[in-house]
Amino acid sequence: MKPDEPGDGLKLNNNESEKLFNKQVIFRLVKGGSYNSTSGVRKELGYARSAARTHSKKDPVQEGCDCLSKTKRPGKRASGKKDAGKRPEKLYTLSVYIVGGPLPKRFDDKVISRTIQIRGSQTLEELHGAIYKAFDKWDEHLYEFLLGDGPRDRSMVYSFAGPGTWGGGDSKGDVTRTTIGSLGLKAGRVFCYRFDLGDDWLHRVDVDAVEDFSGTGKYPKVIGRKSESPPQYCDEEE
Repeated sequence: MKPDEPGDGLKLNNNESEKLFNKQVIFRLVKGGSYNSTSGVRKELGYARSAARTHSKKDPVQEGCDCLSKTKRPGKRASGKKDAGKRPEKLYTLSVYIVGGPLPKRFDDKVISRTIQIRGSQTLEELHGAIYKAFDKWDEHLYEFLLGDGPRDRSMVYSFAGPGTWGGGDSKGDVTRTTIGSLGLKAGRVFCYRFDLGDDWLHRVDVDAVEDFSGTGKYPKVIGRKSESPPQYCDEEE
């Protein structure tokens, strides 16, 4: 037969209940063989009392002991249910080529490119900033990303479309809110970036790789360069 636990079937006042509460906790610990030290018992009493106060308005003796086995103890991680279904961050490697614009003759037949890595949670505006710096631009202008079939396809144009600004007419989305990860990019995809709609600097953007990423570091960042940057304006070389 199972030994009866102290206090089964009794109705007690507060002081008696507190004493019995302690006895029941110790009884269960000793019976289970989990703890055999005074400090261990004191810790478990603390866990059980805390659980009884927050978990129930009923009799603390019974409820405290019932909660004892459910109480989280320091050093033990939760089951990880919050992380269930959570997708890892994506890291995109993009090669950006200058394919049009007022290039000086000395750049004829040269490949001018920068390889940039950017996280999926970052925006097209941040990609613009990375390209702008990578090619040593210094004078800001309007820009847009074209994700349709070539530079003349304006079915998927992403531009700055804030109130009272130039974008929005045929814009598919706002570059300040559109993340790289929301575009459905895969390795092998090609799209265009146009900077300075007057001089029309046209860039081809190749998606080299899309990888799972859980690291740290500052992004976007340039990881490769081919050729020096051309001057933003031709008269800079005069």
